[in-house]
Amino acid sequence: MESTFNAVHSEESVIINEVPLKFKNIQGMFELDQEFCDKRDLEFGYIPEVDDNEMGLLINENKTYFPLPSGNFLCIMKDQNLDWETKQKIGNQVLHNDTYLWSGHAETTKICKYQKLEQRRNGGQHRTTKIRVIFQLHENSSPPPATMLDDCRLEIIYKSPVDRRLETHLKKIRQASDLAKNIAVGKDINFPDRIHLEVAEQVETEGLDVDMWPNNQHQHWAIKTSLKRRFKLIQGPPGTGKTYIGVKLVYLFNKFNNLMQQRTGDTKNQIIFCGPSNRSVDLVARLVIEKLGPKAPRIVRIYGTAIEQLSFPIPGRASVTRRNISDAKADPFLVEHCVVLHYLIRQEGKPYAARLKELDEQFADDVSMLEEIDERNREPLKTTVEMIKEYKDIQSKATKEELPKYDVLFCTTSLVANPKVLKATKDRVYQLIIDESGMCSEPATIVPIIATSAKQVVLIGDHKQLRPIIKCKEAAKLGLETSLFERYSGNILYKTMLQEQYRMHPKICEFPSKHFYDGELKTHPGVGTSHQPLQMWPHTINEHCPHVFCHVEGDEEMLTVKTEAGNEQSRFNDAEVKQVYNAQCTALRAESVKTGITMPIVSTVVASQGGEWDYVIFSLVRSIPSYRIPKQPTRGWCFQNLGFITDKNQINVALTRAKKGLVIIGNRKLLVCDPVWKDLVHDYEKKNCMFNGTDFPPAT
Repeated sequence: MESTFNAVHSEESVIINEVPLKFKNIQGMFELDQEFCDKRDLEFGYIPEVDDNEMGLLINENKTYFPLPSGNFLCIMKDQNLDWETKQKIGNQVLHNDTYLWSGHAETTKICKYQKLEQRRNGGQHRTTKIRVIFQLHENSSPPPATMLDDCRLEIIYKSPVDRRLETHLKKIRQASDLAKNIAVGKDINFPDRIHLEVAEQVETEGLDVDMWPNNQHQHWAIKTSLKRRFKLIQGPPGTGKTYIGVKLVYLFNKFNNLMQQRTGDTKNQIIFCGPSNRSVDLVARLVIEKLGPKAPRIVRIYGTAIEQLSFPIPGRASVTRRNISDAKADPFLVEHCVVLHYLIRQEGKPYAARLKELDEQFADDVSMLEEIDERNREPLKTTVEMIKEYKDIQSKATKEELPKYDVLFCTTSLVANPKVLKATKDRVYQLIIDESGMCSEPATIVPIIATSAKQVVLIGDHKQLRPIIKCKEAAKLGLETSLFERYSGNILYKTMLQEQYRMHPKICEFPSKHFYDGELKTHPGVGTSHQPLQMWPHTINEHCPHVFCHVEGDEEMLTVKTEAGNEQSRFNDAEVKQVYNAQCTALRAESVKTGITMPIVSTVVASQGGEWDYVIFSLVRSIPSYRIPKQPTRGWCFQNLGFITDKNQINVALTRAKKGLVIIGNRKLLVCDPVWKDLVHDYEKKNCMFNGTDFPPAT
């Protein structure tokens, strides 16, 4: 459901006109020339390039079909003539045309590539490669009007490569490792063998602090059990150091693999560290280099095609949309430290570097011409389909040869199941660490486990913070927004919760600890109390409370269309910096430019996860007049009028970013309709931390 929703709402569809189709009941077929597909970058599914014996291309005249574990969608349209009987039934007064548009919806199911002899115009023959695609009509589609339809309009609605990889590997669950199957279905997971436990014991004896800083009790237990078990969850509430636990595990697992290699004499195993976003993965990769220095294992950072093509573009192959451009660049620090794969394979002395650079220069010239010269004045492109094929082939070979040289691979979860990565790491991945796994859907978590056949799996995250982002509401209601991490979070056999936080002032920590962590989140002694508090905070004789709620009432505005400022129905108001809606962020940035007031960082709550700042202003955006607020609001009314700010996970994230001070700006009368905000408002009132917006900060 989610992959279908994403495909339909994406802009990645292609329309081909005048395509002949053949039907047999609900199945259909069409053919296209391979050359036609290559020139237009059309792709219908994966056809293995070599047979089992690696003897050559799988192109033959027997038309060998390969099933598509995850096909694309088709929308088929064809103008048809109305027959006389139908015209009579409809009536001339209603009927305005003698034709109607037949449409059918289908999904591709099989594909084959074969060669065919065709006649040339001069009487000779030539051999062409054909792509034949088999599809099946949806059960609710009307039957085709004929078994042969010429001149059809065919719209190909592509699933994203990520969704297709997910579906493909989920269908392989029966062939997966015992560990992957047991995790997927919730069966008991066996302990490692004797040699593993002995090596893990040796690593523990030599110390788990990694010469960085001492572990507290819960951190020590989380690391120790991660080394000695096949499957482990580490829940890290805000400020508890889960990111640094990830850095230590990378070091200790690499040490484990070195000792295991010495013990067995086998090829050294590899570690994959992944997460749902490039930002989360980049952060840990940077820390490994910064904190471990010369002791750091050999690491490589693998980025997806979209980011690679920003640095090394291919003419006519745009992969980055306006909406994801902000996240689409390789981390400059990692590039500078020579750990980014698409730069590594181009380094002087690498086997494919010279030819890659030649092709890069040729492509860059054509890309510049496409961007700078009007279409009518352009010369023909020098880039050919053959050059692009050669480039992709070299890229694939370089990746396959380069990745086995490294101890740790850093990439996003969606990239772990990429065929190039899997070929390069086959039978070598021993440990798989998935960071921020509370934000990963269950399929996005289980697929890397299936694909790599890892022997140890560690999930690091916090299901009390941001959950997976599921766009299809029906899929979310059916349980897709529940992560694998959350599903296992109640099992104490596998989970350790880090309970000591080093970020927030104790007073800021009190409410999140009580409402989201059952009071188990404690503040490390001395944290947040060593600095001189600002005089504006409410205080008693003995202590300050560095958090306030400012009540404001404003008129809310809403975007009616999707723009760069935000999605459709993104909200903002004119009442007066952590934000819930993109549109409010855009409005604040514009206001800061107009007034000349510097705002160092303005972001949404979702974008702020993992970050921390000395002071945070949290604007709640939503506001309506008091007379429109019912005395007993229903759940549906709350969601409609409060929106995302009723999400407990987002509330938790927003309230736990500040180290020294937190200011919340919102409509108190509206917010008390939600139980969590009602408790917060009452809590702040008891501490005399509630102000009218015009009264804070107080006059000095």
